[in-house]
Amino acid sequence: MLLQELKEQAYKLSKSDRLDLIAALVQSLQNQVEIDDWQYLAKRNHPWRKQLYVKGQKLLASTIWLDMIANEMSIEDASDNWDLPLAAIDEVVRYCESHQNLLKLEAEIGFYKLNYNNEKLNLDNDEQKLLDNIEHDNWVSTPDSKLEIKRFQDIAKRQVSTQKIEL
Repeated sequence: MLLQELKEQAYKLSKSDRLDLIAALVQSLQNQVEIDDWQYLAKRNHPWRKQLYVKGQKLLASTIWLDMIANEMSIEDASDNWDLPLAAIDEVVRYCESHQNLLKLEAEIGFYKLNYNNEKLNLDNDEQKLLDNIEHDNWVSTPDSKLEIKRFQDIAKRQVSTQKIEL
């Protein structure tokens, strides 16, 4: 079963059953034999996270990798930014690229733990709708955000002039 199919099936379960399912999947991935001998990465005790951390730090390998992707960093840039050797950054990238299923599942667990505790967050209806839309992947990135901003600015200007609103 593909991860997407599993995700669709999981949405049909109760929140607590989803958490149990995801935890079981993460555990099964973790139980697979680790074939790589990592020089800069190590396991840490955590109640549900099984991915590796940078040795001697409370820094998830995925944090560095996602930061590199989000900020379009080279290995050299990340090395400077995180004050780690180039070899450590290279190892982080290799680890994260080869363990993407584990990283995705752990991200899901984190999301569901947050979602499961929504009652404690006291979300109003609009906030809950927003969270539900995000959870069900109803958000689509805008290919040209500057163009969209300009479009909405033009709409707002027309509304102001039509309604003769004074600013």
